[in-house]
Amino acid sequence: RLKKVKEPKKVPPCFTPEQVQALLKQPDRSSFYGLRNYTMMCLLLDVGIRLGELLGLRVHNVVSPHLKVLGKGSKERIVAMSDVMVKRLNKYLRARKRLLKRAEMESDVLFVSRYGRELCGRAFHDILKQYGEQAGIEGVRVSAHTFRYTYTSMALRSGMSLTSLQTCLGHTTLTMTRHYAVLNDADAFDEARVHSPLASLD
Repeated sequence: RLKKVKEPKKVPPCFTPEQVQALLKQPDRSSFYGLRNYTMMCLLLDVGIRLGELLGLRVHNVVSPHLKVLGKGSKERIVAMSDVMVKRLNKYLRARKRLLKRAEMESDVLFVSRYGRELCGRAFHDILKQYGEQAGIEGVRVSAHTFRYTYTSMALRSGMSLTSLQTCLGHTTLTMTRHYAVLNDADAFDEARVHSPLASLD
């Protein structure tokens, strides 16, 4: 009979554009694994998929410019990559092919580990944490989920509708999308100041 205590809703954490740039500069793209990590971060920002969805991708899921993503509840959805992302992913795929050929390995995993297998979430979390420390990121947790929140924020600022965003994020209801889409952008604050009822009376 006890009522459930309502947890306070907090504004989702997002990276600033400067923090994103700093993070993307950290991987050494001259090495295969640096290029892999860079491509993974770019993909998180470009399509806003979950960490599990990213790590679960297979080569056959890439049908450029689209990705077939297996989301929660084994529900498959299609997300669209930008032209920039397609070029970056193709560059990674060429490097991946060369690596597997040299190592005489076969794998259908898109983002392979050193053993040609799927990366574990903890390993990628540690990679992101290290990049965050190197980039001097403070005040926000460096994680795949923060990339997802950042994708949502930036997509809304560029004009994407909530219904389109719901499809891309793989949410079953618009309520969850609205939670992700909390208006914490500078644009919203600037617009509020311009349209202030008090200011219009002055």
